[in-house]
Amino acid sequence: PPPPTDDHKVVHQLDDVTRDSEVKATEIFDKLEAISNFFMNTEEDANSAIESIENNIKLFEKLSQQFPNIDTFSKALEENKKLKSTIEGMIENSQNGSDETMMAMDIMQYQDIHRQKIERVINVMRALSRYMSNLFEG
Repeated sequence: PPPPTDDHKVVHQLDDVTRDSEVKATEIFDKLEAISNFFMNTEEDANSAIESIENNIKLFEKLSQQFPNIDTFSKALEENKKLKSTIEGMIENSQNGSDETMMAMDIMQYQDIHRQKIERVINVMRALSRYMSNLFEG
């Protein structure tokens, strides 16, 4: 058997696993939160762009009505409508990405449950170790 160093003790190894796991889980949560913030910022920017596009649409509708023979106005109107539709799709994708990020955060909760289970095992093993030590001392 290996020498009884901390690296070979089961309780020590489990402690390392739970500690390292907690650190990495925290890093993942931080990254997921940053991704979620990017989605929210994108959605806000896209909504601002839609407001401008809606103003353009109103303008080109008026211009198309006033000057029906000028194709440039009707083309600009259609381009703005298409652009608005594209940005609405981007907003929907951003919202879906944000939802998926939240689901990933929920899934990551398993890590905390596993950490708690491992800590219970560690506590039992420590108690058994103390009991065995006391038993052999006596």
